[in-house]
Amino acid sequence: MKPPGTTREAPGIGIAFAAEVRKAVRTICEHPYRAVSVGSGIRKTVLDHFPYNILYAVVADLILIVAVAHQKRRPTYWRARTKQIKERKS
Repeated sequence: MKPPGTTREAPGIGIAFAAEVRKAVRTICEHPYRAVSVGSGIRKTVLDHFPYNILYAVVADLILIVAVAHQKRRPTYWRARTKQIKERKS
C-alpha cells in the first residue's frame, strides 16, 4: 500500500494526456480517413507520447469515438461497441 500523498505518476501527466488526446482528435477531424482501418468501419490512430489508441468511425458527417484504449490492457474490449455503429449506419 502506498503512503498517503504519494504517487507513481509524474506531476501534470493527466494534463499532458488530455492535450495529446485533443491534438489527436483535432487531426482526426481534419483528416478522418488518414488513420489505418482496423475493420468493421473502425479506424485507429495512435497517440504520440502515450500507449493509447483512439478508435473511431466515420458515419455520414459524424466522427464517432469508439474508445480511447490502452494498447496492452484489454486491447480489444471496445469491439463489442461496433455493433451499435453498424446499426447506426443502416
